[in-house]
Amino acid sequence: MLREGVAASYIGPERGGLVQGDRCWVVSDEGTCFHVRWTSGSLDGNFAMLRQADLAIDQIPVDDEFGFETAHMAVTVNCAAVLERGGELALFEALQAEGHMDGLEEQANLAVASMRSWMDSDPTWATIQDSLGDDAEPVLRSVLAAALTAVTEGE
Repeated sequence: MLREGVAASYIGPERGGLVQGDRCWVVSDEGTCFHVRWTSGSLDGNFAMLRQADLAIDQIPVDDEFGFETAHMAVTVNCAAVLERGGELALFEALQAEGHMDGLEEQANLAVASMRSWMDSDPTWATIQDSLGDDAEPVLRSVLAAALTAVTEGE
């Protein structure tokens, strides 16, 4: 349920500068649609009216003992709802906007730096890099991405 004041992600069709994953705050519930203020994307800072079907709630609403919403939670994104309604891109954007991807991105950078250091010191990869010349850098980035993907997929 979308309540006034919650963060949401756009999951509707691309139109008027909107793309899936753009984030907004629900300003008011007008019954058949919501009045929102964009907090990311090309319409950042603008207001719009949207159908509920075009939004997925990002924050899990929690009420305190007086019935007021609180947002003091470790994870402020309703991951299952955003994934179900907006897909992986919308979930990634919502997690990134809330700062939940910061630690993961840092660890990914460390993994890539470690792999790159190993490739630079390995005689086989030194030969491969020399043979590729100016094309070595984009090929190495692709190899690193493929290696990380293979590991995460269990291959």
